[in-house]
Amino acid sequence: MKALVFGGTSEGRALAEWLLGKGIPALVSVATDYGGELLPDGVERHVGRLSGGEMRSLMRSGGFDIVVDATHPYASAATETIAAASAAEGLEYVRLLRGGDERGEWLSARDAAEAAEMLLDMPGRVLLTTGSKELAAFAPL
Repeated sequence: MKALVFGGTSEGRALAEWLLGKGIPALVSVATDYGGELLPDGVERHVGRLSGGEMRSLMRSGGFDIVVDATHPYASAATETIAAASAAEGLEYVRLLRGGDERGEWLSARDAAEAAEMLLDMPGRVLLTTGSKELAAFAPL
């Protein structure tokens, strides 16, 4: 068996380490240089964002049996693209998710623009952890 893991989370890194320890061939794909630096030594990696077509090409050429999506829980666009590419290539797809928030107190937004709009009515300060990709939606605030 050979696995293609889309990582970038602590769960993805833990899976990569586990696969390495079991001698299971795997390629871990992460979006950023920093994500690649965090992977354990000895793990085969691909660093850089991939389009759906690039994912399909990688899946086709890599001899993979399974695709594991261990991307961030809120990376819905990445998850949709990975799932679609896996289905198109006829590969088994598994979504690895971390446990939920046990507090049960959160707000949900469809996208960064809606989240920024919600903040207009909230008091206090906000810790923004979206990363630079979504910063433009919040900059006017």
